[in-house]
Amino acid sequence: MLLADVPQSSMLQQYLVDGMILGALIHIGDLFTKIPEYQERMSTRHILKITSQTALEMKETVVQNGETRELHAKERCDWAIRSTAAVLNPFRLSLLACVVVKPTDTFEQACTQLMLYMVILQHNRNNTTYDDLPVYGMCTDGIDYIFMTLTQDKVIHKSRLFTRSKRDDSKIIFSYLVGLLQKIVEDVEIREPKSKIIHQGADY
Repeated sequence: MLLADVPQSSMLQQYLVDGMILGALIHIGDLFTKIPEYQERMSTRHILKITSQTALEMKETVVQNGETRELHAKERCDWAIRSTAAVLNPFRLSLLACVVVKPTDTFEQACTQLMLYMVILQHNRNNTTYDDLPVYGMCTDGIDYIFMTLTQDKVIHKSRLFTRSKRDDSKIIFSYLVGLLQKIVEDVEIREPKSKIIHQGADY
């Protein structure tokens, strides 16, 4: 699962991020259609669907000192990429990627907000077949990028800052995004409903 958080609500920056993600998805689609083991799968079902205004919500009951409290967190992303595979119903389990545009010019605040989104999505997968899968995150303003991984052990790994204006970084950003999305699709689509595969957190 991958989330992208865009801290500045600039249309140009939003287009840059949208183009980067959609370009990566197209690249993955081309890769899959050229691999024999995926050809039948691709021709018999839709793997990805894009939806707008997708809610992220978490509810938890906590008992402390004999008192019961309800914790509730609710957020909304501008659009999301989700799987249409039957094994991922209900909707909240099928989210693969989310993009959020936030009216803030503080990159650090956006990264903190992204961590909340990642925790919500991981919480929604508790006690399911997919509860051991990492949650992947990306914080960007269209120019600078930071990647995060939240492991099943609730440990967050954070990459260094990548900048698109740097030629080497630009190549790394696109390659990294393609690799993450490809891994996410493979994890979800290939896995049998009751299988358990433990994935280690990313090593930056």
